[in-house]
Amino acid sequence: MDPRPPPLPKTARLRKSHLVRQNRGLPRWLIAATVLALPLALWFGWVMFRAALADPLVERANEAYDAGRYEEAARLYAEAEGHDPGWAEIPRSLGWSLYELERFGEAKRAFQRSLELEPDDGPTWSWLGYAAYEDDDLAEARRGLEKGVVLDGDNEAVHAWMARLELHEGNLDRVGAHLDRAIRLDPEYGYAHAMRGELAWDQGDLEEAERLLRRATERFPFEGHAWWLLGRLLHANGEEEAAVNALRTAVTRDANRSDYRLDLARAERGDGRLAEAEERLRDLVEREEDWWEPWYELGRVLEAKGERAPALAAYETARRMADEQDDDDRGDLAERIAALTADD
Repeated sequence: MDPRPPPLPKTARLRKSHLVRQNRGLPRWLIAATVLALPLALWFGWVMFRAALADPLVERANEAYDAGRYEEAARLYAEAEGHDPGWAEIPRSLGWSLYELERFGEAKRAFQRSLELEPDDGPTWSWLGYAAYEDDDLAEARRGLEKGVVLDGDNEAVHAWMARLELHEGNLDRVGAHLDRAIRLDPEYGYAHAMRGELAWDQGDLEEAERLLRRATERFPFEGHAWWLLGRLLHANGEEEAAVNALRTAVTRDANRSDYRLDLARAERGDGRLAEAEERLRDLVEREEDWWEPWYELGRVLEAKGERAPALAAYETARRMADEQDDDDRGDLAERIAALTADD
């Protein structure tokens, strides 16, 4: 409570100036400061209230993420970000959850929001590069990975992904240096060793590629990428049974990789295991609602089984989806549709 003003002397004459001073109450500067500070205090209180709402959501999201419940984690992180949009850790963690769910475009945007809040966070730049690459946004992938190399240079993964980008864009002369750096940072980094085999394959040395990939699978038997590359190489060489075995191992190493499953179905078709390939592809078309290639491969399997009408329907679905995605790299899809239509 504010102290009461002292009583006036009994003999005092109530001059006008004295009356004015007594009627002022609080000084004007203090009143003005209070008026200006009140909205700031209310805003700060609201921010703290929203942050308090975010804390338990983040705790629950962390538990879900650690338990592998990525859908739940993503939902909780998104809700927490709505309450506390200024906390960079939340969109970063949301990005990780979305990446695990292979929702790469959403993950990319989450990492971008995190970097708006913490623009010098090297690991987040690296993750932006990974997600953008998977989202086929190569310009953003390069921006993220190049920043990651500078700010997160002790991370072997960012160098391996930089090698991946250079390999994808055909800059083969730049790939080796990034792989060498990744392996110097971590000699047991199986992914980078597998990529050495992939580089030899892209350079046209199939014998060296197979040697390097077999060595990678022997040295790093739990590296799914090495098994996947070896299986694809064997499939390309027409060694279907060996390809099936390698690709099955890749799938067991990383069951969430849809591209591993698709290539396994291709090898199973090549090896005459049509029932297994069909079952795998029907599961894929349910899991991957926006991917036309599993529908094309399902058509190939159904055609091989003599089921022409279902095969044509699968091809037509693949063509419609490819049209929606403006994907012109369709192989012989149009020719297969034309052949089945002409025969009818």
